[in-house]
Parts: sequence; structure tokens; C-alpha cells
Amino acid sequence: YSVCFAAFLLTNVLFVTVFKKLRRLHIFALCVPIILFVAINSYAVKPALYQFAVSFNPRLTQKGYIAAQNVLIAAIMLFYTLFPFYHLLRTYFGQMLDIKKKYAVIGGVCLCLINLLVYFTFVFGTLRDIFLTNVNFIGYPNSISDSPAYATTSVLFISILMLIIILILYYRPYKLFALSGRHKTIKDSMMYSNNTIMLLHTYKNALLGIRRFNQLAADEPGVSGAAAAYLTRSRDIAQEQLDAIDRSVKMLRGIKASIDAIDLIGCAEAAIRQLGGLPGITLIRKYAAGEIYIYGDEYHMKEAFVNIFTNAAEAIETAAPEEPQIKIVAELDLDFCIITITDNGCGIDKGVIKHIFKEFFSTKSRIISGVGLSYVNNVVSCFNGEIHVSSEPEKYTAVQLLFPRMKNGKQERV
Repeated sequence: YSVCFAAFLLTNVLFVTVFKKLRRLHIFALCVPIILFVAINSYAVKPALYQFAVSFNPRLTQKGYIAAQNVLIAAIMLFYTLFPFYHLLRTYFGQMLDIKKKYAVIGGVCLCLINLLVYFTFVFGTLRDIFLTNVNFIGYPNSISDSPAYATTSVLFISILMLIIILILYYRPYKLFALSGRHKTIKDSMMYSNNTIMLLHTYKNALLGIRRFNQLAADEPGVSGAAAAYLTRSRDIAQEQLDAIDRSVKMLRGIKASIDAIDLIGCAEAAIRQLGGLPGITLIRKYAAGEIYIYGDEYHMKEAFVNIFTNAAEAIETAAPEEPQIKIVAELDLDFCIITITDNGCGIDKGVIKHIFKEFFSTKSRIISGVGLSYVNNVVSCFNGEIHVSSEPEKYTAVQLLFPRMKNGKQERV
């Protein structure tokens, strides 16, 4: 019984390691009180411990020893119950990543429910009569309750279990722990690219129909002058979009073959070089020491950065600030590689942010060629990443890319 409850206390320690990297020495030090907890509740060891205590205080009675033992048990239980919540609060308030804040809240709620289940079953519920602090020196209950709450405990157990399952299925915090290597990344990239290609073919078929009807209208007798010019221009626009779709499809078809470890900062710098160094804009770089590697495709990752930088440059051109600048911050978290690109351009309205990754969506007067920012979102998703955008109109826009950090040759899934 004491070993099982000690295992429950140990899980609270292991739970903390999800959010905070603990050294082996710290884990061992945290295990010492748990070992003591098992020892003082062992009926084989308890008499020896009592005799040892009596050797220091001959007037110590069994009743006094039991009272002191119960205080120690309560202190150990309280410490290991509050210990993970302390680290969850530190993680939440000291963390800049919204995704980690979300996992901290979900983890805290699940942990709270599990603790309620254990305490209301063993400490205050059905099994309280035989709990460690409610038995005498030889393990017999000090008293027996007349009406154990069997029904209440069953309802509580089922209710809490259902709540935990609902939280896990809805928010899926287990994604933080799942490992995803190169082959899993390839599989995900195939799925995303195939879905996007199917969607692009739908648009292509519609544009083919528009171009065909324009041609038929232009060939009709009596069509001349401005009408003919408008039809010709309309046909040319349709052809331009068809060409853009073909280019996008070719780009998406190549993702599978080249998944490998790539330098994230190197891809960003290659995109800047491709754009001519973004002339007229001050680039502020703040990179973590060393290279930041993820599993992905170097070409597509560079093209995603090209799209992000292009949109940032256009936003700056629209706002025309006195000191146009783009800030690029690359950093390493315990679990993530993070790169944040912030511009001081015109910004995006809050109501528009949720739409910017939809196919062909634009806040500009023209339609974005190809898949635009939707392509960026798909590339990031293919490489097990997430993209978050925050903005304030007329002030700034920040695009944050999060990728699982590679550890020991493997990549952890977001």
C-alpha cells in the first residue's frame, strides 16, 4: 500500500521533467523523501525505527511516535502534491510560447483531477480507514466508518476519468511527447502536398473553363474594339494564374524526395540573398549560438521564408515608416526551434489574421499568385511545425515559426 502511494508521489516528480529538465542528482535527491516515506510505513521497518527513536528519547511512546510519523507523512504528501504545480506556474508565467502555456494549463488541470481522484479515494474517501495516517502501530485501523462512500467514490472516479479523457482528446497535449523522425516527416509532407495539389487542380479546372469561354466569346462575329481587348486581357489573366498553379504544383511535388536535416537560419539567410538583401530595410539579426537544424526540405523552407519576407517588405512599403526594419530572432527552447520575423509595417487587423493562410486570400488589391501564405503554412506543417501570427495595425506584424528540436538524431513532434 505504501509502495503504491509512493509511486504516485514519484509520478509527480516525473511529471515536472516534461516541463523542466532536471539533473539526475536532483531527481535522486527528490526520491530520498519518497524512500523515507516507504520505510516509515513499512511494518517490517517501523519497529526498528521506533526503537532507534527511543534510544534518543526513552520517554517516547508509541502514540507519540505515530503522531510524529503522521506529521512527517502529511508534510511529504503536501510537498510532492504542490511541487509540480509550482513548476507549472513558473512555466506558464516565464514562458513566451503560447503553445507551452496551453500545455501547462492542460497539464495542470489533468494533474489536479488526478490528485483529486487519489485523495478523495484513499485519504478522504472509501479507503480512508486504512490510510497510512489512520492506522495504529501494527497497521490496524484506529476506527471503522459506519457508511463508507462506495457509491460516491465510484461516481467520482468515473467523472474524473471522463474529464481527463475529454481534455486529452480535445486539446491533444500528447503531441508534445510523440517522437517523429525523418520517415514520419516524409509521410506528413506527402499528405499535405497531395491535399494542396488536389485543391489547386480544382482551381485550374475552373480557370481552364474561363479561358475557353473567353476564347469562344472573342471568336464570335462582331466582337471588336474594347470588348475584344477586355476578353483578351481576361484570357491572359486566366493564363497567368494557370501558369502560377503549375509552378506551385511542381514545387509541392518535390517535397518527399529531399527530406533531410536542414539549417533553419541558413534557409532564412538564403531567402534574404534571393531577395537582394531587402534593400532599403534595416535587418536586425539575433541568432542563437550555433546552427539550428530541423527535418525538412531546404528549397521549400527557403521559399517559405521568401514569402514571409516579401509580405513583410510589402507591409513596410505600404506603411512607409521612418526607419523600416525587419527583426529576425532565432532561438532554442527545451523542446522547440523558434524563429520570429517581425516588421514595423502596416500590420494586420485581428479579424483578418485567421484568414491569411487560406488559399489565394489577400488583403491587397491583387490576388496572390500560387498558394502564397497558404503554401508557407503547408510547408511548416509538413515539417512538423506550427506558425503563429500576432499583429497590431499600423505598428507591427510578427510571424513565429516553431519546429521540434532535433535531439540525438531524432525530431520531437510539436
